[in-house]
Amino acid sequence: MDKFKALQTFCRVVELGSFTKTAEALAMSKAAISNHITALESQLNVTLIKRHSRGVMITKAGMAYYERVNDLLAQLSEADEDIRQYERSACGHIRISLPVSIGLMFAAPLISEFMTHYPDIVIEATYSDDYVDLLKEKYDLALRGSAKLPDSNIKAKKVGAFQSITCASPSYLAEHGTPNDPQALKRHRALIYTGVSTPMRWHYLDQGSDISVAVTGRYQCNNSLALKQAALDGSGVLRVPNIYVADELARGELVELLSDYRPPESAIWVLYNSSQTVPHRVRLLIDFIADRFQVGASSLTEH
Repeated sequence: MDKFKALQTFCRVVELGSFTKTAEALAMSKAAISNHITALESQLNVTLIKRHSRGVMITKAGMAYYERVNDLLAQLSEADEDIRQYERSACGHIRISLPVSIGLMFAAPLISEFMTHYPDIVIEATYSDDYVDLLKEKYDLALRGSAKLPDSNIKAKKVGAFQSITCASPSYLAEHGTPNDPQALKRHRALIYTGVSTPMRWHYLDQGSDISVAVTGRYQCNNSLALKQAALDGSGVLRVPNIYVADELARGELVELLSDYRPPESAIWVLYNSSQTVPHRVRLLIDFIADRFQVGASSLTEH
């Protein structure tokens, strides 16, 4: 027996005073209505409703039971609506994982703006370039930059794009010369980002063909912003997402190299769990990041 359905049916019979009217109201057959009542009475071992030719009569026990059950069903309905309103409201707690560089440069200001718009939402942000399992570590969403994403049960929404470029400071180029093709990088000091699978090998495209260059360098680091500072100090050649160095390129503090050999664009993604309903507060943040981030980040790909 579906106890919840049986209780709902019982209360409607009491309220409408008829199996026929109840069947019409609940879009069920009279036999189904009768079966629910019979099953409920059998479980309780109490007669709740007496049937007769002119209709039904609610017993004294049935009316007492109705008053208790109807109140409980009303409270349950109110609880259901309250939680629906909560999920539709702009409040609650959000856990987000962010990569360090892109998180600090672009996501952090957006989160501050988001919190100004939605003062009842609490944000818990973790900045790390390490891989995180959203489900296992109970994150609501994550921001990641990648050319492609692995297949999984994680939903991905593209919010922007960036182009990796090669650059160096004018002082470095004045001392060491300017490389004219990727293979020339073998003679230069590379500033090596270690947060990728093959940090000592840089890839470029030449009319659609892949060029792989083995690079060497004295400075290896897992943070692009730290490497950018080293490039500004004249310590070597840097390959970095252009969104990190757009201002320095515009001011001439860094000079782009090998512009004819750029690799394909990489995307900026918001990742979230697709195996369950996305709470309204999380959806608000996803859409907010997409609206704000795409305009700012994608425009930088023109550099």
